[in-house]
Amino acid sequence: MSKASEIIILCEDQAHEVFVRRFLKKTLGIKYGRMLRVVDYPGGQGSGKNRVLEKFVQEVKNQRQRQAATILIVVHDVDEDAPDQARQRLDDLLKKEAEFERNKRLKNKLRPRTENESIVYILPKWSIETWLAYLDGKQVDENDKYTYSSEYKKKNRSEKHELIDRLQEKCSNRLRLERPPPSLKAACREFERIRGKLKGQESVGLWQIDCEKPDIDQIFALSLFNSAAIHRKQVVYLAQSRYFL
Repeated sequence: MSKASEIIILCEDQAHEVFVRRFLKKTLGIKYGRMLRVVDYPGGQGSGKNRVLEKFVQEVKNQRQRQAATILIVVHDVDEDAPDQARQRLDDLLKKEAEFERNKRLKNKLRPRTENESIVYILPKWSIETWLAYLDGKQVDENDKYTYSSEYKKKNRSEKHELIDRLQEKCSNRLRLERPPPSLKAACREFERIRGKLKGQESVGLWQIDCEKPDIDQIFALSLFNSAAIHRKQVVYLAQSRYFL
């Protein structure tokens, strides 16, 4: 597997950018150079969420046209929606545009996201500050729209970095998070989609594992060795493993 040459972040605001940048920088040593590109967001002028949805289809088109290995990370708050609804909305945008292209007899480059594509959906509930509160040791309620946002927006960047680093350490060492917010739990699973491409390593073939009676410790050791994802639909036992969320 080729290591990604560029990571594109499509997000709503600076809070999203700070979180993702820090996580990637600590995970891979990525700096603020050419490898990382953030799509412009409103910065207080207009709706960041609408901006993400408006730019999403074009960024996916660009992603699929590139020959070099790239990763697209899409970050937006789902607000009143359920995470599954938000993911479906993004896929529906691609379906709608694909139908338009077919009707116009254009070369169709759009389709719903496939499992092996390096397109990641990071979807906090009301705000990503809820994740910071959780990483700060608080028991959080994702349906609380205001408490964590108002408190953790006031934190300076170094304080936020310290909290994000706690998540990065857990993810890098594949350590279990204790009762994480559902949206953070889903984000960690999304990260598995691109772990191999971030590291530039091949995943282990599942033929090496006895799928009749798979050994969970063997699966875990192999995935650690390769720093790559083994998808839950391929080995359903992973979802029940004590090692994974």
